[in-house]
Amino acid sequence: MLDPNQYHVGQWREEYARRMLQLDFEPLPGTTFHSTTENIVDGLRMVKSAFSPGFTIRNNELVQRGDDSFAFVVSKCAKIQIVKARQNIQMGHGDGALLRVNEPGLLGAEDHFKYLALMIPAHELPQRLQANGGYRQRVPKTTEGLQLLRAYVLALGKGKRILSPPSLQAIQRHLFDLVAIACNGNVALGESTLSAIAAARLCAAQELAAAHFENPEFSVWFVARTLNVSPRYLQRLFQTTGKTFTDHLNELRVERAFALLSDPNATASRISDIAYQVGFSDLTYFDRKFKRHFGHSPSDARAAKTDPH
Repeated sequence: MLDPNQYHVGQWREEYARRMLQLDFEPLPGTTFHSTTENIVDGLRMVKSAFSPGFTIRNNELVQRGDDSFAFVVSKCAKIQIVKARQNIQMGHGDGALLRVNEPGLLGAEDHFKYLALMIPAHELPQRLQANGGYRQRVPKTTEGLQLLRAYVLALGKGKRILSPPSLQAIQRHLFDLVAIACNGNVALGESTLSAIAAARLCAAQELAAAHFENPEFSVWFVARTLNVSPRYLQRLFQTTGKTFTDHLNELRVERAFALLSDPNATASRISDIAYQVGFSDLTYFDRKFKRHFGHSPSDARAAKTDPH
């Protein structure tokens, strides 16, 4: 089969889009067609797509070939226009919208555009949604439920691992719940014990830790304040992974230290400098945590990497 990311718009229409996606595409005059599609998690109907300027189209003929699923679309660019049932939805970066696949319409922009799309079986949402919750409406990026959904999807995209059927089913339930929460309105979710919210908040906390662990002042208090929850709630979330927040933070730091100690371009850096660089303020504490995680000292790790034998 031809790669759907790399051929002419006519081939893409006939051999991929119309046959497999029940979509067509109308490029803007004077533009060169380009399209990429990337599956985010194997086993889930969730993709990232990008297009050159123009509009994807689903007409009455293509609708009849498709299914009755919902699609939750999240814009990954400055502007996307969606027209469905005479409704015109203007989406900015991070905004979302819930659509029915079996309705004619178009989606696109006058510039290059990209979006994330999660397909949801029709029977999964009515029990979760309030009356017409978010349907054919813009869900603003500031909606807390949408922010949690985006953090959860971001974390999933970084996993790139084979998941068991039970894990996929749990992730799928979380995604569907988060879509419904986002579409039901911008309500304060607080320290909810709902599985989907807890999983998404944990992912958001882990993303913050990954971005800021090298700061020695970074703490559970910073994360709690950023996510508008209590430190105690966050600690409970981390304990579900079998680790405390501090365990997770130390693991990020010592693994980064190991990478630096193994870097042939960083042999001039002292071990103490590396410890401080990754966020430790106490060299003895760093040495102890490094040994506990790797089974040997930082100096042993460096010696093993530099020993030609």
